[in-house]
Amino acid sequence: MHKDGFDRRTLLTGTTALGAAGLLPGRSFAQTGAANPATRPAATLPTRGEFVVRGAQVLSMDDTIGDLPSGDVHVRDGSIVAVAANVNAPGVQVIDGKGMICMPGFVDTHWHHWTNVLRPLMRADDPKLTYFPVTAACGVVYTPEDSYRSVRLGLAQALSAGITTTQNWAHNVRSPAHADAEMGAMRDTGIRGRFAYGNPALHPNDKTIDLADLPRAKRDWVSKDGMLTLGINSRSVDNFNAATRGGITAEMAKKEWGAARELGLPITMHTSGTGAIKTLNDAGLLGPDVQLVHPLGTNEEDRATLAKHGVSYSTSPVGEAGRAADI
Repeated sequence: MHKDGFDRRTLLTGTTALGAAGLLPGRSFAQTGAANPATRPAATLPTRGEFVVRGAQVLSMDDTIGDLPSGDVHVRDGSIVAVAANVNAPGVQVIDGKGMICMPGFVDTHWHHWTNVLRPLMRADDPKLTYFPVTAACGVVYTPEDSYRSVRLGLAQALSAGITTTQNWAHNVRSPAHADAEMGAMRDTGIRGRFAYGNPALHPNDKTIDLADLPRAKRDWVSKDGMLTLGINSRSVDNFNAATRGGITAEMAKKEWGAARELGLPITMHTSGTGAIKTLNDAGLLGPDVQLVHPLGTNEEDRATLAKHGVSYSTSPVGEAGRAADI
């Protein structure tokens, strides 16, 4: 614990309270001003300031620095400016790191934050109450406030687990107000992240996502400090779980991905089935701005194709170790 009393217990207590706040009844939420997150001013976050973590076991994740059994980390205005066995920074706040590990925050590359509040409704032992049926049934009645609360809950969990950057894979963007609510939750929490703009749940596969709103979302929300960025998520082209998640043709993908690329936005897509890599490659859609999710069903040729085009992959080991139908 450092001198102002902030420790792990304080962090967990605070984030638990933050998560619980997302579940308050509507009247209580409205009284705090959070009922219409898209129409209210940004939350006032603590100033970043300047401090030094001293005497921690530093896992730098940098080959030029290595790991330090006892080291200091100097942070100024949200940026790490020095990591060494001893950092000279007189007059700044000191955090006592003795007996603790200091390391960069974890980066989560794929999280459907809009589904967080639905966890109590799901059951693994009842096919009618597993992930896809529950999210499909509930997603169509989501309000922007529901989206805001759910994202705030997930971000509280992320921060308590040491995740400081997350990609919000938002595949229930029912309106621009829903998009604003989710991005507002990310802004209000102060986490670094990317909002991957997608389609509403059960959106017709022959209709695009709201391409007209993408320039507005980029203009209004992408921050100069890099804390919040924008991308799109795409429905699958391998038709895996198409009934609930959506499945599109390569031609539709060209239209949506082309619009995203005109704005310089990266693209992410699930590929839990087979055939997606060849379909995307044949359509000339693969590139270093593409992230695919769940590498189930890929073969050696697929993986060579991905490497050739610089495509990245996001994996979910626990889920992928189970049945493919659960992904």
